[in-house]
Amino acid sequence: MATPSRNIFNVLSDDEEVRNRAITGTGDRGDQQNRKRVRANDTPEKGMLASHYVTRIAAEMEQAKEKIGSAVLTLKVSKVVDLANSVSNILSTTLVQILEKNASLISDLAGEMTAMDGQINKLTKENDMLRDELSSVRSVKEKMEVRNSCREAEAKLEQAAKQCKLIDVNIGSCLTDRKQLQEAAKKQVRDSIRQDLKAAYDARIARAAVAVVAKAPTRKTVDGKEVWTAPVVFTTPDKDSRWELEDILRKSKMYPTYHWPKDFLDPVQELRKVVIDMGTDTNRNYIRIRPEEKDGVWKIRADVKPREGGGKFVLKAKWSVPPLDPPTRAQVTDWKKPCWIFTNPPTLNTGPKPPPDFSEDSSVTNLMG
Repeated sequence: MATPSRNIFNVLSDDEEVRNRAITGTGDRGDQQNRKRVRANDTPEKGMLASHYVTRIAAEMEQAKEKIGSAVLTLKVSKVVDLANSVSNILSTTLVQILEKNASLISDLAGEMTAMDGQINKLTKENDMLRDELSSVRSVKEKMEVRNSCREAEAKLEQAAKQCKLIDVNIGSCLTDRKQLQEAAKKQVRDSIRQDLKAAYDARIARAAVAVVAKAPTRKTVDGKEVWTAPVVFTTPDKDSRWELEDILRKSKMYPTYHWPKDFLDPVQELRKVVIDMGTDTNRNYIRIRPEEKDGVWKIRADVKPREGGGKFVLKAKWSVPPLDPPTRAQVTDWKKPCWIFTNPPTLNTGPKPPPDFSEDSSVTNLMG
């Protein structure tokens, strides 16, 4: 019986041994190189991806299959007992080594996946924190935009509180020159002032600005006669001066109305629809919408008055001043919701007396809406 050497195939003939070494790649030098290669591959590279571990495991299993196949082929060539024992030993040793090494690789893989899970959880938390911070910043930004737009609206209402408007002033002819149009309007208004009030009117108008707020007069027919009219806006230094000027105009049978800034026209129409939806019949009632300032706080109020029966305007609802900018106003979903509602206002000759800037004898054509 031959004594096996460190090469398990040494029991074969020289020719067979050479042939099998060529097949299996074994031998002293080949064994040393293979052992070095295995030792080098035992330690996984740092940062290796999970897919690389799987590929390495598959490759080593293929190598094991090749060794087993070579051993089986040798057994078919020779039935030497020592060879069978050697094959059995090498198979057991190889499988144990593969299992041990793969167990280490799988453990490393599991550890790296755990580390990756921890990193993912950390990044997820950081992303959630950034999202919350961004949402908070966006919320603050939107609130600032709304507040700034409301302040701009209040500033315009403050300016409009010093103004009044005559809707139809007879200019006399179709004038297109702006300077001539302004002069004709001023002359027509002064000529219409009651004689005993002209001096008071001149004193008030000397401190006021008069402007025609139309590019050209409009042709109308009144009592069968053709006239050219245009709206005229008076801007006074303060509210008291405006009330004094309005009083002179009314005593002279001219009825000024409130001059809404252009940016407020759409919101005012929306608020008017709210008053109608609250049950106000426009066939039987007038609706008047005006700003109101009390203790430094601006509100918008709606008053109603019956078309028949000689009643007075009575407060129906109030709103906070909405943002002036349309996109910003759209961010405030409840801006049309009244902050105060009088659910059953009186309709006939009752109710509180209107403030000085709300005239009960204003003509219907001067009412908003």
